[in-house]
Amino acid sequence: MLAENSTEEALTLAVSFYEANNTPGSGIQERGGKTALKVSIREVASSHGVPYSTLRRRLAGKGGDRGKAHESQQLLTSAEELALRNWILQMASWGFPVRIDHLKQMAAAVLCERGLRNILSVYDFFD
Repeated sequence: MLAENSTEEALTLAVSFYEANNTPGSGIQERGGKTALKVSIREVASSHGVPYSTLRRRLAGKGGDRGKAHESQQLLTSAEELALRNWILQMASWGFPVRIDHLKQMAAAVLCERGLRNILSVYDFFD
């Protein structure tokens, strides 16, 4: 999971770097009025440690953040997952590591608070 997040962060940084260095007007003027790119996609991919083909697809607008790809199919939103993560970290910092069954109960409580009270087996869903 950590490797996936760090790759996603590296891709985001690579896209930002490429776009910042290759915007119209930021290139070097060559003879004939043509503008040369300051940085190639291959150079950016290599310097950021991301696959060239993935970066090229991202820059073309194809493919997106894996974390958001199937968010509509998940019960918990990204914000709810982040809130649960922060709760787990806070409990651990206080010296109370969260047991799996408590985490399941908390996730079910979050869903019930959002209005998914009609799901009778929300707690069983996380088993």
